[in-house]
Amino acid sequence: MGFRSIMTAAVATLSLLSACGASPQPEVTAVSFEKNFVQVELSLTVAADGTARLTGTFLPEPGWHLYSTDLAMTGVDGLGRPTRMDVVGGALATGAPLASVEAYELPIPALDTSVPVYPDGPVTLTSDIELSDGTVEVDVTYMACAADGGCRIPVVGHRVGIALP
Repeated sequence: MGFRSIMTAAVATLSLLSACGASPQPEVTAVSFEKNFVQVELSLTVAADGTARLTGTFLPEPGWHLYSTDLAMTGVDGLGRPTRMDVVGGALATGAPLASVEAYELPIPALDTSVPVYPDGPVTLTSDIELSDGTVEVDVTYMACAADGGCRIPVVGHRVGIALP
């Protein structure tokens, strides 16, 4: 059975449930991993109307921060890596991801510059996506650092597959 047939059957089933008074709940699939002292959970939510959302929660160790999605992939003068979840297969992102917290400019006096970072602690990114296949492929990038200047090795392009619910 093809992807379109499965989605058509799912929508028909949800429509029937709705007609019977049942309120269909969105379906969610989640995967998680830990790499370089950051726990990452990615979830894919598909609503009854077929709309989909990718959510990524990045949880560094206490006292550590992550860099903003706005940071260049190579950082500032090589410092830092952005927090990203790039859809590379099975779907198409329909907009820029939204972060759960506001980034701020952290001064780096030794380099006479600053870098955009999120406050210490967890960051959740959400992105609306348009599904096209049975598995959504996501490349995850991030780097955790502490205010004292200690940093973990960056994770760049860690590929994760999330099966449709």
